[in-house]
Amino acid sequence: MPAFTIEKKPDLPVILQTFAPDWTMSKDLKATMADAFALLEASSEPLYYIADMSADPKFSFTDVSVAVNEISRSANAVLKHPHMKEHIVITQSPLIKLSVKGLNSDVFGRVPARTFETLEAAIDYIRSQIAEPVR
Repeated sequence: MPAFTIEKKPDLPVILQTFAPDWTMSKDLKATMADAFALLEASSEPLYYIADMSADPKFSFTDVSVAVNEISRSANAVLKHPHMKEHIVITQSPLIKLSVKGLNSDVFGRVPARTFETLEAAIDYIRSQIAEPVR
């Protein structure tokens, strides 16, 4: 089984990346970022980027710090891509939730990001955002 899967949803402006329980920072972060960046590059519209971590891959505090820096501040920072609309993480982990909340700080460039405990709740949120008229 691969450490993650990634797809552009055909019916929504969404990239869905699903992490397997055995996903690790040292082996999988670069491929994860490269695949997400490629989908953002190929898009002609802004996309929601859902990172589904509901399978509960294990992260240390150091892992989370490294990942947040890479996805928000590196040369090919996925979260700074012009087609990135909002970063959504599916998790029940308090550590991951706190880290995602931190992405909204000045240090990380006020990345629009939020967490949900289920994929269904995240999709409902996105559908509600799409349905709202632009002001």
